[in-house]
Amino acid sequence: MLNSNQVQNEDPERDPLALSDAALRLAGHDVTDEHVRQLGREVAAGALSADEAIARVRRASLK
Repeated sequence: MLNSNQVQNEDPERDPLALSDAALRLAGHDVTDEHVRQLGREVAAGALSADEAIARVRRASLK
């Protein structure tokens, strides 16, 4: 469920994560965690800094 500060991709043709997904797949990786993907969308939209997104992922992984 999205809350008001989450960014949702309305148009799959213009997915802001498409380039990073392609680069990761070429390197043999894939990001499937929806929380991490949502943070990536927020960073791409300028709603969240990359440093804050990284900090949130690290905090979540320590739980």
